[in-house]
Amino acid sequence: MLIPFESMPHHARVWVYQANRAFTAAEEQWLHKALAQFCQQWVAHQVPLHASYSLGYHQFVVLAVDEEANGASGCSIDASVHAIQSMQQALGLDFFDRTQLAFLVEGAVVCYPLAQIGALIAAGRVTAATLFFNNLTPRLGEWRTGWLQRVEDSWLGRYLPKAVVPS
Repeated sequence: MLIPFESMPHHARVWVYQANRAFTAAEEQWLHKALAQFCQQWVAHQVPLHASYSLGYHQFVVLAVDEEANGASGCSIDASVHAIQSMQQALGLDFFDRTQLAFLVEGAVVCYPLAQIGALIAAGRVTAATLFFNNLTPRLGEWRTGWLQRVEDSWLGRYLPKAVVPS
């Protein structure tokens, strides 16, 4: 059952899929249709899920399920993963490369490999104030308030140099 994304409760469970590149306008239209159709028919144990989706920054798909209405089961979660895999294949995208981290730099999404974060920080290309997309938020309320956060406030903060305290 497709619910308007803005109407989804803060406790709804979310999954964020980051594409390896920005969507074209035609791809966004196609994704809107495919995701609406998927959410409309998404079920767990033959019971419709209260589900929704959003496209963010022309590069992210966010799926949400109100588990108080009906909980997502392992099979229904698998179905969502298969749907996203089908969409990525149809569009020539990659939604499953977890080695790429996304940042918002001068209004644009920029992806860097996790393995290069230390070097990017040392070079000043990523700073404590750089905005980072935390795709690991499990609930919609957290996604709404903490999806985009400063590096120093995220789990990436551990890669920042430690302040030296004068003796």
